[in-house]
Amino acid sequence: MVALLRLAFRLLYHELAWSYEAVAWVVSLGLWKKWREAAIDYLPPQGRVLEIGAGSGVLAIEIARQGRQVIALDRSPQMLRSAKARVQRSARGASAPPVRLLRAHACHLPFKRECFAAVISTFPTEYIFAPQVLHEAARVLWSGGRFIIVPSAVFVGGSLPQRAARGLFKITGQAPAWIEPLRLALSKHGFEAMASEKAVNGSRVAVLTGTKL
Repeated sequence: MVALLRLAFRLLYHELAWSYEAVAWVVSLGLWKKWREAAIDYLPPQGRVLEIGAGSGVLAIEIARQGRQVIALDRSPQMLRSAKARVQRSARGASAPPVRLLRAHACHLPFKRECFAAVISTFPTEYIFAPQVLHEAARVLWSGGRFIIVPSAVFVGGSLPQRAARGLFKITGQAPAWIEPLRLALSKHGFEAMASEKAVNGSRVAVLTGTKL
């Protein structure tokens, strides 16, 4: 099962990247965009934002619409092509700062020290636990900057679709079981870590905020 899920994720992030938003919309029962945007409420009031694992760029575009400078990073060329098309469409006639897209790995961020106010990652895979990823996030954040992670969301209702979605997220590993291990990992890498929840249309979105000490 684990091997099949990893294959499915690899295809979804690469060869099938064109279908990513549609698949995410279906499995989240239409709440995918709102789940990711929960991270915005935890942004510091000013400063540049880096999104790692930015996927198709939807969250980065929304942050830019709020007047923030955003760099969206992903290692999948297929995802970045999808993001580029979406960014270009959103930029037509818009006054928001442009989103800068970059292909790179979260383990090796191509930025100097202390140049971002926030680093965001929403619904990451297991790479988010890698010590090098946490180290790199701490390196590029300025003192007091925030590493904001949305690891999971759960439905709290009892409808059949909501129960099915809860079961799916448990299988994929993107479930509340991640929250405490991630909080501890952040604490070990120079962050003051706090876990919280945001209610979104019959669901609860987990948000981890690591403030760089």
